[in-house]
Amino acid sequence: MRMLDRGSPFWKNNYVRYLNQLIDSCCLHHLKPLITIHDQTGADHIVARQLLAHRRQAVEIVLIEDPWELKQKLSGMRFVIGSRFHGLVAAISNGVPVIALGWSHKYAELLSDFDIPELILDEQDIQGNYQKTIAALADEDNNRRVRTRITDAYRTMLAVNNDMWRSVGAALAS
Repeated sequence: MRMLDRGSPFWKNNYVRYLNQLIDSCCLHHLKPLITIHDQTGADHIVARQLLAHRRQAVEIVLIEDPWELKQKLSGMRFVIGSRFHGLVAAISNGVPVIALGWSHKYAELLSDFDIPELILDEQDIQGNYQKTIAALADEDNNRRVRTRITDAYRTMLAVNNDMWRSVGAALAS
């Protein structure tokens, strides 16, 4: 829902259409798309119903309220396409590649932090590159390479964060 109420006019007018195209592209690569909702307001479910109203083949919707259960579910995916920031973080923190559709600069920053900046699809990219991006992540060898990049970036960030917290602890102790 944030893509529709906070996104640019482009996303407000095209979000559902492009989600359908992303799902179609996944199906072309023999992947089984799953719509996972982690929104207790019900707003995302409304968008999911709009999405499914335009589909020929069925796509399962799963509502997961528990954040740990969501993280576990996402950890088993080949890749995740998402617009919910915390869902993307849950996937990436498990080494799962993501394709981000975001309404804020923080999405590009997140993907850059994890060495996958090419996986954000903004207004320009989605119009021409989404099929290439899906194909790349559907390929097992390439998917494995992307997972390695994510894991390496995660390890680097973890070490930097641990150093920071040691410094904070030392500063508080003195």
